Amino acid sequence: MKTERNTGNPSTLKSRPRATNWFQSRRTAILFLSLVSMVAIVKLPGLLLWARIRILTSLPKTAIADDPSQPVASLEPAVELDTGLLQSAPVIEGVRTDPFQIDRDIFPDPIAVPSTMQTKPFDTAVVASPIALPSAEELHRIAMDAAQRDADGFRLQSAGRGFSLAVIDGRTHRIGEWIHGSNGIAFKLAEILDGSAVLQSEIVAVDGTTQVERFEIRLRGYSPRREPAPK
Repeated sequence: MKTERNTGNPSTLKSRPRATNWFQSRRTAILFLSLVSMVAIVKLPGLLLWARIRILTSLPKTAIADDPSQPVASLEPAVELDTGLLQSAPVIEGVRTDPFQIDRDIFPDPIAVPSTMQTKPFDTAVVASPIALPSAEELHRIAMDAAQRDADGFRLQSAGRGFSLAVIDGRTHRIGEWIHGSNGIAFKLAEILDGSAVLQSEIVAVDGTTQVERFEIRLRGYSPRREPAPK
C-alpha cells in the first residue's frame, strides 16, 4: 500500500501553532482585564464605606459629650489672694485724686454765662410801621397808565368818517357802545374819524372826582394817542 503524504505548503503548517498561541494569549488578556475591572468596581464601594466608618470613628473630642466618669469642675468663685497692696489710694486733704474733676479755683461756675454775653429780653411787642398810601397824583397816573395799556391793546380794522360803525378786534361796534379792555377798563366808542376811532373812559382825577379821558386808536398799527377832554 502507498501512504499519502501531506504535500501542502510548509509555511501553512508552521503558522497554525502561532495562531493558536495568539488566540490563547488574547483570551487570557481579556480575562485578566475583566478580572481587574471587576475588582476595581467592587473595591470602590468598599473604599467609600471604609472612609465613612473612618470618619465616624475619628470624631473630634469637642463634638463628643462630656464623659460622666470625669468630675465636674466646681462653679464656686475663686478665692482672692491677699497681695498686701492697697486697693484704693488714700484721700489726702488738698490734693485732687479725680483727674476729671474741674478745679473750682480756675472755673468757679462753668455753666454760668459771662456778663458780657448776657442779652436783654426780647421785646415781643412789634410796632407796626405806618404804610404810606399813594397820593392822588399817583392814583391818577396809575389809572391813566392802565387805561393807556388797554387802549393800546385794541386793534382797529375798519373805520371811516361819517360812518356809525367800526370794526374793533374783529367785532362791529356802534357809536355809544362800551368796550372792555384786557384789564377790565370800560371804554365807550365816542366818535369815528378817517382811519381812526375815539374812545372815552372815566378816570379818577387828582381831586378825587371822575374825569372823562379820550383815547384815539388808528388803523395800520398806529399807536393810540390821547386827546384832551373837550371843555
